[in-house]
Amino acid sequence: MKTDIILITGASRGLGFSTAEALLKEGYKVIMTGRNLESLKKAAEKLKHQQLLPELLELDVSDIDHIKAAQEFVEKEYGRLDCLINNAGVIVENEYSFETIPRDTIIHTINNNALGPLSMIQNFSSLLAKSQNPRIVNVSSGMGSLTDMGSGTMAYRLSKACLNVISIQAQHELADQKIRTLTVCPGWVKTDMGGANATRELSEGIAGILWAAKTGPEGPSAGFFRDGKPIPW
Repeated sequence: MKTDIILITGASRGLGFSTAEALLKEGYKVIMTGRNLESLKKAAEKLKHQQLLPELLELDVSDIDHIKAAQEFVEKEYGRLDCLINNAGVIVENEYSFETIPRDTIIHTINNNALGPLSMIQNFSSLLAKSQNPRIVNVSSGMGSLTDMGSGTMAYRLSKACLNVISIQAQHELADQKIRTLTVCPGWVKTDMGGANATRELSEGIAGILWAAKTGPEGPSAGFFRDGKPIPW
């Protein structure tokens, strides 16, 4: 049985839920978080039938008070955090073009997809520093890669590019605390966000997240990965 404590944001469905399920099966202590507690409870019911018992925590990453309350809970209950998986994210711009997307939609997307993970890192770094193998896994997207940048979904691309910058900064700023920051692209996955036309199954999408989450202290300390292999920023 693994004793590592792993917190996953956006864990009530999709990539977050499947990642939590896989880690629970391997014996990790998993804290599943989501903005809607009832949705989390319904997700946990699916796991209960498999004798998998996660910790549930209501957490909206766009709400700093939620983040602070979550940090205080984890500190009181566990005294440390071994792995933070910043998975929660939104895409809410499908009806807009580059010329028509409202400023508020861009701000909302960045607030959830980039500033939320940043606040999580800022508030949980002190608990991660108490781990023997502290790591942050930021779930980003190749759509945020400057090297491979394309057109469409501008707010989402901008938010993920911003998250990548946050990841690089965290790699440098937290290195003295031995906190490793790994950024992963799961690919285009068949989830509520990805849609039915996506090219990858959930099992394929979470493989890289699981790889990053399970790396030991001797593993990579930085970088952008898909399926455990480096890709360009």
